[in-house]
Amino acid sequence: MKKTLLAIVLATLCLNFGNNAQAQVQPETNKAIDITTKGIQIGQKIPDIPSLSKYKGKLIILDFWATWCSPCVAMIPKMEALQTQFKDKIQIIPVTYQSEQEVTTFLNKLNKGKSSILPHITGDKELHRLFPHIYLPHYIWIDAQGTVKAITGHQEITANNIQKMLADGSPQLAQKRDEKVAYDKKKPLLVNGNGGDGSGIVYHAVFSNYIPGIHPGFDIKKDSVSFTILARNQSMVKLFKLAMGEGKQNFSNSKTKLEVLDASVLIANKKGTEFFDWLQGHGYCYEITVPLHLKEEAYQIMQKDLSRFFDRYRVSVEKRTTKCLSLIRISGTDLLATKGGKQEISFSGLGCRLRNAGLSYLIGKLDWVYLQNYPRPIVNATGYKGMVDIDLNANLSDIPMMNRELERYGLRFEERNAEIQMLVIKDVQKL
Repeated sequence: MKKTLLAIVLATLCLNFGNNAQAQVQPETNKAIDITTKGIQIGQKIPDIPSLSKYKGKLIILDFWATWCSPCVAMIPKMEALQTQFKDKIQIIPVTYQSEQEVTTFLNKLNKGKSSILPHITGDKELHRLFPHIYLPHYIWIDAQGTVKAITGHQEITANNIQKMLADGSPQLAQKRDEKVAYDKKKPLLVNGNGGDGSGIVYHAVFSNYIPGIHPGFDIKKDSVSFTILARNQSMVKLFKLAMGEGKQNFSNSKTKLEVLDASVLIANKKGTEFFDWLQGHGYCYEITVPLHLKEEAYQIMQKDLSRFFDRYRVSVEKRTTKCLSLIRISGTDLLATKGGKQEISFSGLGCRLRNAGLSYLIGKLDWVYLQNYPRPIVNATGYKGMVDIDLNANLSDIPMMNRELERYGLRFEERNAEIQMLVIKDVQKL
């Protein structure tokens, strides 16, 4: 069993880290529990639900989703295609807590006015109560007799699995588990099951193995007296990216070079349940809180800590020439210059609006979110230094669609070689 690595420095100055903890889950033991076990389970029948009664006799797949959930939105075309393929043998029903107006507005924009073929349930509370969950999308498979046959993530939603379910009603589908644990990210990690109340701590660094029940993520927090960097259940590579980026630069996968003999402990080419299984053996948590006057040194401290713990690797930021997706100017006329006024920056998967803002906001959002899996680094090669006004009505993950919009501003994305800073991870050659 791996030992938890814990480094903590205590001092006498008091800090108030706040007491707004999330709902307690088994506080006596602070062990993660699967929230889905609090509702109707596999093998149990559902009660008489008016919104579902008209679909009795069919295989029903409840699709819990939300308009802000990118994987949910990406599944919409697939769910409609599956409904068309299996016709009246199945009924896929999208379910959301959001209002009908919110959903209708979003779908009209997404589908360009084309009506959805699926019967949406909006403003839902009942089904969410019967089938509690945390992470979206979330799917409940109910057979023709009203028995829950599976609780899954989106990886299991395939034509082959649906065909098997219709054929014998018992395909082996990976069960989705939504674990939750009593945890407050505003408090120090791991002390007294969560980090205690934080009283008396002015500086601490905590490093641990994977912690079940804490959702992976990052938090950068600052108050009037302290600065905190927190990474929850992340791979070594993501910890290196955070530390070496120093809060100023995003080292996406395309800006990261692994020059190692065995990359299997650094990255996993897996998704869904398989990825989280991998992460349990290769994931870590790291938190550092420093007094505010040491804010500029926090990332350097993190770099040194990681270097000590992961001493088999040498990590550096180097200039490398590589092919990039470069934003370039295609017009000598300035079609970008702002008209001034209050700065406005807004993004969604269907477009963005910049007013009196720099192009760096567009590049950063594409690099960090909408084109995070693009195989080339995303760079600004325009040389434009001024503030801009831009409205893009396009899917920000669709480069040809974006280019059609960008042409109005004399801009375009093209793949070109460029010298950029890259995160390089190498094996340490030991004699």
